[in-house]
Amino acid sequence: MLAELHGFPDAAALVNRIKELSGKNYGLAGRAFLDALTALDRSGIEERLAKEIDAASAMLCPDDADAQVRRVAKRFALVQLAGILAQEFGILPEELDPMAELNPALMTG
Repeated sequence: MLAELHGFPDAAALVNRIKELSGKNYGLAGRAFLDALTALDRSGIEERLAKEIDAASAMLCPDDADAQVRRVAKRFALVQLAGILAQEFGILPEELDPMAELNPALMTG
């Protein structure tokens, strides 16, 4: 159920417009992200990414977490870092907070 119709007369009209636009734009952000990522100076990038993933996963995990939980936290940290990089590349808006978007997914269930 949609809480906001964003000016459309009904939910069906909004959903149809979302489908239309997503069909037109599917994959554009992903290609732009990969283009920007591969254009980076490779010196030090692996070390930077590893450090940032380790730091983010440490914030997501309790100290006594087992190996499985730590591996999952690293995956979420990678998603967070991708969001941050996408902002740096100008693909995602600066006002988007990747950690704020990620936290509800981590805290449910």
